[in-house]
Amino acid sequence: MGPLCCSDGGPLAAPSASMGLGAGGRMRQAVYADDRALVDYDESDARRVFVHLCSAAQWTAITGEVAPPTPVDRDAYVNAGLPWFDYYDADARDLAPSTILSRVETVGKMIGAEEVPFVPVDPKTVIELGGHHPKVVPDGTW
Repeated sequence: MGPLCCSDGGPLAAPSASMGLGAGGRMRQAVYADDRALVDYDESDARRVFVHLCSAAQWTAITGEVAPPTPVDRDAYVNAGLPWFDYYDADARDLAPSTILSRVETVGKMIGAEEVPFVPVDPKTVIELGGHHPKVVPDGTW
């Protein structure tokens, strides 16, 4: 007997425990107002994308492969010598945060875990993007 499939040809869903997403991390993010007019977009040519969260066991059941390792943490990233990126946008104004999303707390904060202090990365590993840099000094005679 071959593998069981849904009517659409995909595999049957693997049994799962409850899962969810939690806030966390220290990524900085800015969201800007779009300066393009709405007519610049073709609203008649819309697409939908379905995103499914799955546990490691579900991943294996769906793909037949061992699940990827957990995401790397800051220390693993630094130890691997990978670059960090910074987007310099001092003149830009980002949109105000969503009232609802600004109330989201990290899991650590909710359970009272002690926050790990921020340790800056070596500036030599940071690649600046955006065309302007905060420490540009013009040529001149000093």
